[in-house]
Amino acid sequence: MQKLLKSAAALALCLVLLLQLAGCAQGSGSDLTVDQPVGSGEIADYGQVWSAPSTVKIDRNDTAYANKGAAELSFHTVKNEYESHQLLITATSDIPAYYLESADLTCGDQVLSKDNITVYMEKYVKVAEAAYGSFEMPDALIPIDAALAYGELTAAAGQNAALWVTVYVPAETPAGVYEGTFKLTVGNAAMDIPVQVTVSDYILPETTTGQTLFSWRYDRVGAGELDSSVEMMQTYYEFFLDYRVSLQSLPVESMTKDELKDAFDNYYDTLTTYTIIPEPGEVPGGATVCNKTKSVILDIAALSGEDGKNYFEKAMLYVVDEPDLLNEEKRNYAIAMCRNVDSMLQECVDAITADTTGAYQAFKEMPNWQDAIRNIPNIMPLVDTSCDYLIEGANTPEVQTFMEAVNTICPTFDVYSEQRAEKLIALCAEYGVENIWWYGCTGPIAPYGNYHIGDSNLLDARTYSWVQAKYGIEGNLYWDAAAYTDENSIYYNQFIDVYEAPFRGTHTAWPAGDGFLAYPGAAYGVYGPLPSLRLMSLRDGMEELEMLLALKEQYVELEAAYGEEFSAQGSIDSMVNMVSYDGSKLYADGENGLNFTQVRKGLIDSLVWNEQGIGFALASVSVEGETASVSYYVADGCSIYINEEKQTPVKGCRYEYVQDLTASDSLNLVIETADKTRHNVTRFISRPTKILQDFEDAGVLELITLTENSTKELSAGVAGDSNSVHFVVNGKVTGDALTDAAYVPSVSLDTKALSGISSLAEVMLLKMDLFNPTDTVFKVNIKIYSGTSFASAGQYSVDAGKNTFSISIQDISFAAMDQADRIVFEFENSTDGVTANVYDFYLDNMIAAE
Repeated sequence: MQKLLKSAAALALCLVLLLQLAGCAQGSGSDLTVDQPVGSGEIADYGQVWSAPSTVKIDRNDTAYANKGAAELSFHTVKNEYESHQLLITATSDIPAYYLESADLTCGDQVLSKDNITVYMEKYVKVAEAAYGSFEMPDALIPIDAALAYGELTAAAGQNAALWVTVYVPAETPAGVYEGTFKLTVGNAAMDIPVQVTVSDYILPETTTGQTLFSWRYDRVGAGELDSSVEMMQTYYEFFLDYRVSLQSLPVESMTKDELKDAFDNYYDTLTTYTIIPEPGEVPGGATVCNKTKSVILDIAALSGEDGKNYFEKAMLYVVDEPDLLNEEKRNYAIAMCRNVDSMLQECVDAITADTTGAYQAFKEMPNWQDAIRNIPNIMPLVDTSCDYLIEGANTPEVQTFMEAVNTICPTFDVYSEQRAEKLIALCAEYGVENIWWYGCTGPIAPYGNYHIGDSNLLDARTYSWVQAKYGIEGNLYWDAAAYTDENSIYYNQFIDVYEAPFRGTHTAWPAGDGFLAYPGAAYGVYGPLPSLRLMSLRDGMEELEMLLALKEQYVELEAAYGEEFSAQGSIDSMVNMVSYDGSKLYADGENGLNFTQVRKGLIDSLVWNEQGIGFALASVSVEGETASVSYYVADGCSIYINEEKQTPVKGCRYEYVQDLTASDSLNLVIETADKTRHNVTRFISRPTKILQDFEDAGVLELITLTENSTKELSAGVAGDSNSVHFVVNGKVTGDALTDAAYVPSVSLDTKALSGISSLAEVMLLKMDLFNPTDTVFKVNIKIYSGTSFASAGQYSVDAGKNTFSISIQDISFAAMDQADRIVFEFENSTDGVTANVYDFYLDNMIAAE
């Protein structure tokens, strides 16, 4: 698929693969020299020019933004990759017009053509929603020439104006540092903007491994474009493929065999999935289990094999949407639909087997063709309550029946908390459910991955793709790619101007941007969609997912060389854990010390170095207080230096180092190869953590209050090597139903027990260990109190053995957090209303990240 930006012929903005380069000397990354001093940022009387990475969204009115970069553009890419950077102007007086003119970049005699560089104006949209507050955020990306033609390159005094610059590096581009200057004109003044693109010697695969299935409907697209033609739908389909996103149905006018063949010829090598549905451009549902679906499957079988391709390899079915598994009727319906699908697929196999006309001969000669049909993934999105039903009832006949009926599990992003993710993956393994996806719609919201305009953490639209590499999540289901219509039941499918009202109609409780990742180009004379910042970030994440999967393959090859202690998946996890916590919760850039540019550079360097035989892998990081114990591997024949001191491996190719986090939050070392080439390595590890309470001092017991008939004692060696507090918490059943229902067994820990902080408001993340010595799993509600008011910190399942809970304090909406006086653990009084529950557990290791 060519990488084209669909636009009006008058604008003709194309990303052309032009460079036929034969070699480029590696640049040094030295300082750039231009007429305008780097970092001065002042332009005549108009204001300040500055930059920001592609990981943040900056409010139009946030002129005092704290992390303004120099007035320059810097990119670090691999080959066949897109990467972006932002240039902003904070206006001190009204700006009548501004414009950024790109130019070719050079590395020695080699050229990175300006045709591979696209400049967009960031268009601000008004966001007013409960989830994120009220402000103006950038989202729509308008090609700068279109924005100029429509008179929108202006800015009022006291506001920001933002430009988004995207560079594409063709696969044949030699590695090196490409430099040059762009010209920024503001009013009657101008300044040079230094530009540097560092290209690393690794080619990103053209094909996409991470699967996507983003819903869309022709009528919803047509409402925004005033055009529902198949040509417009093909334009949208191709546009999203260029962002490594496959839309749920093929862009055809009808599902005839000839149209399917044309679609496969045009798109099959690039798409990752498509849904088999009877009518194009419609939302999948129960109606897909019908004779017409069977007819479509038979047509696909007839097309398969002739060119050596089995078109069922990327096919999916989607027949039940978000079934409420707690509801017996709806659960049984979902099971019945899955069984109907299985029966239909078997009927297709039987029909092909019995055919004597030769229509399916090429397909029948392909290996395992029967299973290719029988095993078509039947995707079923599940909300968190349904997933909890499966996890908690794993051994019940009802759950067993359901799990035996499905072949794909697709929970919402937020189900992948550390604890629930492991249980769900284990449940799928137990029942042989091999297809594991995840799903987003109206939720979840931050700190989970999302595509919402209001979330100023643009990085989380990118790094939740990283979490897929950790859990082996095959694909991403999302609703909706381009719904330009209202979802209110009264005005269903009425057009909404998403540039002005980024909500699905009157449902302003739903996050802004939910349901569309592109904007109708018709508003700017462009034929087809225009991208959003969120879509750009999504593609960045998909590209980095490909890198993570490739890095894992490299590490798998190293497992034999490095021995059984080395884990390919463990090394990938250590990198993903730098951008995420508690499973799928994601840090913002700069949060918890995260320097995403550095983490991404580590990913790229590892890919390049492993191809050169250096075999560097960060295996594990264990943080305790202000030190981090780091384990890493480097290939035989390399020497390691830290502070010019040569390191000695502890075993084979494994090295260990204790890093003082107060001195640096990164591991800094030098790898010297056999030919004396040196590579500088900087790997972000973590900020220091703070031990708030380790329960070593018996005096802490005085700060713990229990409900009646419960006990507490300091205990050594049960929950670990150190002390912990052993609790036995008892419920109380009196026989009076109202009294018993109101009674809540609890443990209350006075915040005075948390040393080193003046209030919980200083804490970003609070971790603690609960050890359950029994085989009985129970739940605990953790609340934070200030006087009589409280905020919930969530409900947690306490499994047998050690449980580590991560509580994101910063994500809890509690105005009195700075005055919080106790952390309370609350339990269910009685399960059956007759017998009081008893809870036996140990509490240990309360640690904070600030």
